[in-house]
Amino acid sequence: MVMGEASVFLALFTNMALVCPKTLNLPRNGTKKLMIMVSRWRKRISRGLVPPRNQSSISRKVRNDEFYDAFGTSAIYELDAYLGADVAYATVQEADYTYYGSGSALGNPGDLELAQVRDAAGNVTDTAYYQYYLMADNGGIAGQIKYVFGSDSYARFMAAGGTSPGTYADVYYTYDSEGRVASRVLQGAGCSACGGGLGTFTFSYETNDLPGSGYNLWQDKTVETMPDGTVQTYYYNGFAELMLQVTREFS
Repeated sequence: MVMGEASVFLALFTNMALVCPKTLNLPRNGTKKLMIMVSRWRKRISRGLVPPRNQSSISRKVRNDEFYDAFGTSAIYELDAYLGADVAYATVQEADYTYYGSGSALGNPGDLELAQVRDAAGNVTDTAYYQYYLMADNGGIAGQIKYVFGSDSYARFMAAGGTSPGTYADVYYTYDSEGRVASRVLQGAGCSACGGGLGTFTFSYETNDLPGSGYNLWQDKTVETMPDGTVQTYYYNGFAELMLQVTREFS
């Protein structure tokens, strides 16, 4: 069960419990316990704690064991007891995940390579494709994302034979020695006539060496230089809260 699917199911199931609890044949205090379960499930969804059940494919089907896995068996009644054992589940959408294996030059073992959403007929409706830095790469640390492709960019990339990813990727990242983003090349953010539409954003970082800390003292500074030369400077206190943003336009 993925996050969007869980939210839709939760809304439907909650509505059934509140409007027509008899339809669910809830036992004594069942509605109260069900709403506790719903509340706990919603919190898990909001925190992103609904991962795919395996790395190959996940269908949008509701299963009893997903509830048991999340909360344990206490105070949770079998879903089939609510809806009937003969309920037929239909696939609305399916998300398929492909991961890099050993020996790939584009990703490390276990890195997410491709995520595709399919409709009920099996047609791909959305795609996300990723390439990563390897141990031997310059400009990044192993496991950090290098290229990001959306559906359209991925289609153009594959049509061109799957080469020259920097020409087709939506985003290209480089990092400094501490793993912080050093530059970001964004498709559609630059000059189309002189740079192929690619815009480069660079980042530098500074830490305040003066003693003391507090909400009103800056500790870290990030300087972002945009494709048109505009410079954005961000000041953060020791609690990672943004204190000040200064914009200096290029002239």
